[in-house]
Amino acid sequence: MKRKYTEEQIAAKLPNVQATMSFESLDLTKNELELLLARLRGEITQEEYLKRAMEID
Repeated sequence: MKRKYTEEQIAAKLPNVQATMSFESLDLTKNELELLLARLRGEITQEEYLKRAMEID
């Protein structure tokens, strides 16, 4: 099932995700961010998200 969030929901939650990752000394690359946004918008399934995430260098 594709879960889809509105742009407002994404905009509200994304800063928290980025702050949490930054706290762990991790930053999202452009490719990682694009992949995450595709998942949150429901453009790809969870399975596809995980597959593509494992392929990112």
